[in-house]
Amino acid sequence: MLRLDQSATASVETAVPPLHEGLQHAQELHEQGRLRDALAVLLRLWDAYPDSPHAPARASQLLLHFRELDAAEALIEQGQHAFPAVEAFFTAHARVAELRPAVGMATKRWKLVRTRFPEVAQGYSSGAAMLRAKGRPRKAEQLLRDGVAHLPQAFGLAVEYARAAAERRDWSAAAERWAAIRSGFPDAPIGHVGLCAVLREAGRLDEAGAVLEPAFDRWPAERDLLSEGARIASARGHWAEAAACWNKARSADPTFWMAWSEGALALHRLGQVDRAVPLLREAIERFAAEPAPVVYLGRILESTGEWASAAETCGLMRQRFPHLKEGHVGQATAFRMLGRLDEAGPALAEAAQRFPNDRDVMLEQVHHAYGREDWPEAAAFCAAGAQRFPQDNEFRRRGFEIHLRSVDAAAEVGSAPASPAIASLRPDARDLLMQFESLGGTGHGCEFGIYQRDRGAEPLGLLRWTDLGHEQLSDALETEFEGVGTPEQTLIFVPDTDMRKQYWTRDRRFYMVSGTSVFLDEVSEEKLFPQLCRRLQFLRRKMIDDLRAGKKIFVYKNMFRNLTDDELDRLYNAMRRYGDNTLFYLRYADATHPDGMVEWARPGLLVGYIEHFTSSPEDAFIGKPYDSFHRLTHAAHELWQADRH
Repeated sequence: MLRLDQSATASVETAVPPLHEGLQHAQELHEQGRLRDALAVLLRLWDAYPDSPHAPARASQLLLHFRELDAAEALIEQGQHAFPAVEAFFTAHARVAELRPAVGMATKRWKLVRTRFPEVAQGYSSGAAMLRAKGRPRKAEQLLRDGVAHLPQAFGLAVEYARAAAERRDWSAAAERWAAIRSGFPDAPIGHVGLCAVLREAGRLDEAGAVLEPAFDRWPAERDLLSEGARIASARGHWAEAAACWNKARSADPTFWMAWSEGALALHRLGQVDRAVPLLREAIERFAAEPAPVVYLGRILESTGEWASAAETCGLMRQRFPHLKEGHVGQATAFRMLGRLDEAGPALAEAAQRFPNDRDVMLEQVHHAYGREDWPEAAAFCAAGAQRFPQDNEFRRRGFEIHLRSVDAAAEVGSAPASPAIASLRPDARDLLMQFESLGGTGHGCEFGIYQRDRGAEPLGLLRWTDLGHEQLSDALETEFEGVGTPEQTLIFVPDTDMRKQYWTRDRRFYMVSGTSVFLDEVSEEKLFPQLCRRLQFLRRKMIDDLRAGKKIFVYKNMFRNLTDDELDRLYNAMRRYGDNTLFYLRYADATHPDGMVEWARPGLLVGYIEHFTSSPEDAFIGKPYDSFHRLTHAAHELWQADRH
């Protein structure tokens, strides 16, 4: 029989009390948190009363709690031999195998429980869990189904059966099972909560609300019902209602950390940051072992640009939860935004060491190198990120911006580095679109450039993001963009916007309004202005060289109306003065020229017809015409290629 060593029994009375008194004493020690003393009492009781299973059964549970598996297994096997009709020893035996973990052995032991004790629901629920762990979900599902059929009044088993369907996102089956629980066990709130949850996950919000309303009447202070009410309100975008439900859930159970964290997020969505932040700070103090409050606080502070507080919060996150990337990346970002790049370095280095292939870490490496104006390193990080995450356009976008900034920093016009090779999700589409160059446009002149970015193409062009009229474009082409990029002809300004403020440029002669992809918080206007002038001069020379080479298709559109024949003739002739190049003019479709049609109007002039642009001639948003752009660019490229050969 299992014995305790002398030290374990030192604090235990030597006299053995009657069994019922000894069991009561062990229970009191357990409730006081003196688990080792309780274990010692139980083992002495077993020595004294070997014909009773109560002491060894309870002792086995404590050994499982302490994860002393060898001792637990020895005691349990003695109990099985002495008391073969007592279920507790057989379920504990299976638990030992689970904790080792030995999934195959646990599966066999739970099967033995079902065989010897078919009325014990845990034999089915835990047996199914082991089958799922072995990668046999169908067997697990069948076992739960058999268990529910055999033990229809086993509440816990029914709940496991419903949860199994929800875990595999079979919302229809899960709703049916939770509805059966709600009907069969009407006094259990969890049936109502579970049904609401799966209906919400399935997007059936009205049905979920209909279940929730009568449940609230019965259990107005039930924490989990209040939580589900908050989630349904959030799914509907009713943030005030969500915040109110989370507030009630906090009152019902102040130890429920989620009510604090999610409630703060609802307040944030309402724009009530002054209420959300103190709530999260209190949650951080109350729930020091829970990461969500500090993670959420860091995100809110970042979103409001409170970078000093964000750096401090993320530092706490790194200290308490070093296994979470949010703390390391968040602090690196905050220090970078404060201009404290040297302090950002250690946090970023640790993030890269712990999470070497994480998207957010790699992107922050790009931003950090960008902040240090180390353009080769920033470009290298961009290329690595695009290769690792080919579906993520952010690395290609940043690669384009880095190339622009390397042009800005070049000592002489024309000395900028070549565009970096960035991997694309759709290399064929990218390669095709790289042969198109936007001439801007009248009304949202950046539209075609944005389409190229969406398809993974990032060509470097003078007019890609530019808004200008057809007359201004013709003037510029006829004079070889005379004066573009000179300080006296270049105006730099910052539009008034609620978004992150970006520098823009405007040419005093040809208008050519364009964003620069450089932000106010990155560099001063005094430092940037000469760099932008160099950029514009470089792009001017590149534009002229491309027009003369004739190896691209140059795209122009007017959102407000179709050009007249005379206006188009002037633009075409201005293009052709450089050589045998191709203008691709996009105009509105009509009865004889449907959307997607492209035709040669004359040598060097392709005309494409489109139903609509992103915005109407009245500048009302309609929708992105990317399907039309796809058809138009492919048709134009096919005609252009055939003509060249």
